[in-house]
This record gives sequence, structure tokens and C-alpha cells, in this order.
Amino acid sequence: MASLANSAQARQYRFEIIVFEYNKNQYTDSETWPTSPGEPDFGNSLSYIYGSSYRSGSAVNRRGYTFRQLKPGQLELKKEASAIKRSSSRKLLLHTGWIQNMHSEKKARPIAIKIGKEFTSLETGGINQFSQFQTPQSSSARHKQLEGTIKISISRYLHVWSDLIFRRPSAAGTSNDAAYSTVRAFRYQDHRRMRSKELHYIDNPSFGMLIYALPIKPAKKASE
Repeated sequence: MASLANSAQARQYRFEIIVFEYNKNQYTDSETWPTSPGEPDFGNSLSYIYGSSYRSGSAVNRRGYTFRQLKPGQLELKKEASAIKRSSSRKLLLHTGWIQNMHSEKKARPIAIKIGKEFTSLETGGINQFSQFQTPQSSSARHKQLEGTIKISISRYLHVWSDLIFRRPSAAGTSNDAAYSTVRAFRYQDHRRMRSKELHYIDNPSFGMLIYALPIKPAKKASE
């Protein structure tokens, strides 16, 4: 009998996610958050998602790992995305999807996400003071409004590991005749079990995410 890991490698799933931010930040302001939340590890990422639009060349097919970002016309959660766009309390950040083959927790590789406005730290190691102008010094570090990783593995159920950082400007200021914002960073790390064909909601005070999984039926062999 084939091992669970081997059988998982042959299975493909279609995933679709919607990410949105809350327009009001009273919940984040009322809670204590670390000033230095650290950074997600992008080192083993299978592929990157930079926005909702399909990027040519985003497909990966090597050494048992397959990833292909869906085109906008292939997405199904259009009703949910439209409801967020109409909402006065939420702002849509990302609506995208992809197809990947599945692995056990040990072998699964994360998908990296980097979307939204770009902020640049004013000095090396700076974590709170950022410029919204894209003219950084060579020693400056660039950060997206939302960036992190999502890793999905399979055993009896699907398992989702999220490690995401959301950045929100909280106060305006000036420096060297340029406008700057103090940016607060909120890190969200989560693991949960999920079932396919069910819409799952992942929430925290600064942003939320909807995720939907659908197994892809293997193509029948010509002899069948």
C-alpha cells in the first residue's frame, strides 16, 4: 500500500482566498501588540502571489511540486468579494486562487504573499518608521502592506498554517521635507484544520481571510 505522503503527492486541490482589511482600527488600538513582531520565513516558498491578477510565469512544476495561479475569470467567490467591495467597514485587498498538488505536513511548502502598499524603512533595522515614497536608500528594507506565507498540507483533513504581517499607518509626520507615517505591524500566526467544499473564515482585529478548497478529480486514463 502506498504511503500517505506518496498518495498525497498525486492529489491536486484548488484553493481560493479573499483577504480584506477593516477600515476602522479601534480593535487594534485597544489591544497590546509587540513592537517587534519579527518576520515570516520566505526561504522555502514554492511560489509568490503579488496580487489578484494572474502573472505569466507564476506556474511551478518541478520535483513533485505543482503550483498554478488561477486567472480572474476562473475564480468562484465573486459574490463574496463583491459584498466586501460594497461594505463600508471592509476593504478588499486580494482575491485570488491557485491549484497545487498536496503533500504531508513535513513536505508541504508555503505559498508566499506580498500585496498592498509599499513601505520603506528609514534606517537599517527600523521597524516602526516607514516612508510611503518608493525612493529608499540602498540600505533600506521594503515591506508590503500584507506579506507572509500560507502553507496547506493534507492528512485526514486539510491543515492550513498562516504566518502573515499586516501593516497600517497610524500617525503622520515629516522628515527631511517628506511626509512619513508611523506604521504599526500586526503579525498573525495560526494553524487550523479545514474541510474541503466549505468556506472557512480566518479573522483577527486588523484583517480577515476567506479560504475555500476543492479537490480536483484525477483525469481518467484513456484505457478506462
